[in-house]
Amino acid sequence: VMGGVTGVMQASAPADYQLHDSYFIVAPFHYVIVGGVVFALLAGLHYWFPLLAGKMLGDKLGKVTFWLFCIGFHLTVLIQHFLGLWGMPRRVFTYLPGQGYDIPNLVSTIGALFMAVAVITEVINVIMTLAKGEKVGKDAWGDGRTLEWALPVPTPHY
Repeated sequence: VMGGVTGVMQASAPADYQLHDSYFIVAPFHYVIVGGVVFALLAGLHYWFPLLAGKMLGDKLGKVTFWLFCIGFHLTVLIQHFLGLWGMPRRVFTYLPGQGYDIPNLVSTIGALFMAVAVITEVINVIMTLAKGEKVGKDAWGDGRTLEWALPVPTPHY
């Protein structure tokens, strides 16, 4: 929703003229792609992992992954809107000192670090579950009414 709302603002010619080629263009794209794709991939991995491996991923590490990624995601992308509004151009690898971009970019980088730690936490969760996780039955979640949960767990090789 956030990416769509900020993207619609660019349909207005005066706003687009001001925001064009600034970091504001980067932010809605990342809200849509990271928020819509990466969150869905992490959620899908957590949901279908019992079907793939026959073991349930750790719930505590799953929640830690979610919150680390959620906080890091918003720290990274939300500040990019403000950087664009403040005039930071996109596609530059450096900028002049004293323009006020250093602290917001540091916050954005710290957010990216949070997301990296979240992904590492999820990988650790997968490895720990594969090594010593509890086995689950045919329907790991208890209410699977779709065809994928009718398969044996773990699914046989085709």
